[in-house]
Amino acid sequence: MSLTGNSGPDPAPRIALFGSGQLAYALAGILPLFGEVITLGRAQADLRRPETLGAILDKVQPDIIFNAAAHTKIDQAETEPDLAMTVNGLAPAALANWARATGAKLIHFSTDYVFDGKKEGPYLETDTPNPLNVYGRSKLAGDEAIMGAGGECYIFRTSWLYSLYGHNFPKTILRLAQTRSSLEVVADQVGAPTSAEFLALAASWVVFQPRKAWGLYNLSASGAVSWHELARYLVQKALEMGQSLALKPE
Repeated sequence: MSLTGNSGPDPAPRIALFGSGQLAYALAGILPLFGEVITLGRAQADLRRPETLGAILDKVQPDIIFNAAAHTKIDQAETEPDLAMTVNGLAPAALANWARATGAKLIHFSTDYVFDGKKEGPYLETDTPNPLNVYGRSKLAGDEAIMGAGGECYIFRTSWLYSLYGHNFPKTILRLAQTRSSLEVVADQVGAPTSAEFLALAASWVVFQPRKAWGLYNLSASGAVSWHELARYLVQKALEMGQSLALKPE
């Protein structure tokens, strides 16, 4: 009840959600709890054409922008660096510039690939990026463009995303294990597998129950494992659950 004659609580924000992959799918299940969500997948918004994004946002007029869209095919980025830079660098810059000009808030998702992986232990937000491939360099360009735009933004750098939806390492390993008796998986790369659902929920909690200043944060699950250890774990658990696999752990 209002004793001052005010009309009541603020209306729910309009939220523009860019993306159609596993993180966007997870966010689409959570964000309607906080506001009116307008989903902008590839058919509605082509990040390969950053110059068109301003007009799209002019029509939607969001209060908050979630950008879960990216060029995430790491090996393919090496053969199409201009496209990776356009989608991962120039498109986020266009979103950030529109957000700054209109007062909208921008939430963007980035990657641990902006680092070189040489540090012992977890990376901190204050660590200096040193990407080793096109994908990492393109994502770093997007991060820097957003921070340079000067608006209210959160950038969440995460790692080794997985989900029941979309393409990811666990699903690939379990699919290959059904037909192959052996797999070669690298053991010298270590990271923190992070559920898309966890990332979507944690990011939403930060955005809508703000306890952190605007800026850049590392956000992933705790712990660490190598790709090889993760593959062995997935196969072992699948066998324990009664799945029939051609691949057996050593």
